[in-house]
Amino acid sequence: MLDPDFGWHVRMGEVILESGIPLTDPFSYTMAAFPFVDHEWLTNVLMYLGYRSIGMVGLAAVFATLAVAALAVAVRGGRGKWWEMAVILVGVVWLGRGGVRPQVLDWLFLGGEWAWLLSHRWWKKWRWLMPVYLAVWANLHGGFALGVMVLVAVLGAKMVSERKIDLPDLGVMVLGAVATFINPYGGQLWWEVWSQASESSFFRRTVAEWQPWYAATELGFWLLGAMSLVLMWRYRRKFDLRHWGMWGGFLVLGTSTLRHAALFAAVAGPMLVRGWELMEEEFSGEKEKKARVERFYKLVLAVVGIVAVVEGGVGLAGARQLTPEKFYPEKALEWIKVNPTKGEIFSSYGWGGYLIWKLPERRVFVDGRMAGWQWKSPYPDQADWIFKDYIKMIWGEADIGPYLEKYGVGVVLWPVKKEKKALINLSWLGKKDKGKGFDMAVEMEKLGWALVYTDDTAEIYLKP
Repeated sequence: MLDPDFGWHVRMGEVILESGIPLTDPFSYTMAAFPFVDHEWLTNVLMYLGYRSIGMVGLAAVFATLAVAALAVAVRGGRGKWWEMAVILVGVVWLGRGGVRPQVLDWLFLGGEWAWLLSHRWWKKWRWLMPVYLAVWANLHGGFALGVMVLVAVLGAKMVSERKIDLPDLGVMVLGAVATFINPYGGQLWWEVWSQASESSFFRRTVAEWQPWYAATELGFWLLGAMSLVLMWRYRRKFDLRHWGMWGGFLVLGTSTLRHAALFAAVAGPMLVRGWELMEEEFSGEKEKKARVERFYKLVLAVVGIVAVVEGGVGLAGARQLTPEKFYPEKALEWIKVNPTKGEIFSSYGWGGYLIWKLPERRVFVDGRMAGWQWKSPYPDQADWIFKDYIKMIWGEADIGPYLEKYGVGVVLWPVKKEKKALINLSWLGKKDKGKGFDMAVEMEKLGWALVYTDDTAEIYLKP
């Protein structure tokens, strides 16, 4: 799968290595002066170096290995055959969200932190390394903020349960939070994470992977949640406040946003493994009980297997559509390179990262980094919040002409009609029908722009 954001990740890594950390946005013309913070700068550098040395296939292998490592952590310590359920369900939840994406690192780091905190022996021995762990995470991806919150919540719950303050743990909590300031942006990194989180309600209405749980059928996610809950409740004396707090907190996070369902899987996986182990121990005595449990195992495995096949197949089929030939304007960009055009290029949000990568000599209108970027621009030719302007345009809430004029657009590169649903159906919930009636051909005809190129994926319009 070629993730829509892959291109800008690679190009950002190249820019950082050649020119250092940019102080303003190097890729857009609508918010070029915006002081953005790259909360995954080190990952972008590593992705660029990896792409240059081992190519896309090599990078895919690396990130697949990271995902498998995260899965191994999530189902660690499983005994007997019941742990297979956790392997399958956690894997199903992650499969559709995988790929060469920095978010995969969050799965590994969160799972590793959770395992570390649950192991009394390892925590006592190595807890002073936690600040280093969080400092590394803070330079790899913005998910580090969850790591700090988990550290505080779990250790806080432990102190509440034990009714005493553990001074070493308290010191680790403070040093862990302070360590995240060791990055090129200092405290500004935390402000970036907060600003993105504070706009989550807007993202849930406009960006597909930020939609809430009822935007998609996630059978694997719900089966994982239901199984872990039932087993935790049956053996509730074996699970303490830390387990219940993490399970409940990440369930809320995973249901509020589809993107975060993967984080719930990383947390719930170990609890499901432990629950099945306890059940197996309970019914390991009498022969008749063991026979019944064996039949129950086969039934549950069949259900889980069916869910895995269906959801895995759908996920892989969708991923196969995200190729340069089927989804991205590969041929149209070749036409633009050969035929000089005047003015800036206006294109789809879903294509922004690809343009940054494959057409580096031209800047973009909007791309996957910019959904939450907002400020009061001191420059009249730049936007306060370009993604919101973009949404207004494609939802028909504002005329497209004045925006094209304001930003000096001379070229419109747009998906042909059969591809529009995948690229601009960003609306949902109460505004579900908005955007579906948008037709770029009609808008261009109104403005008198000329259609100069079309293929199976993209069409190009020029300003007269």
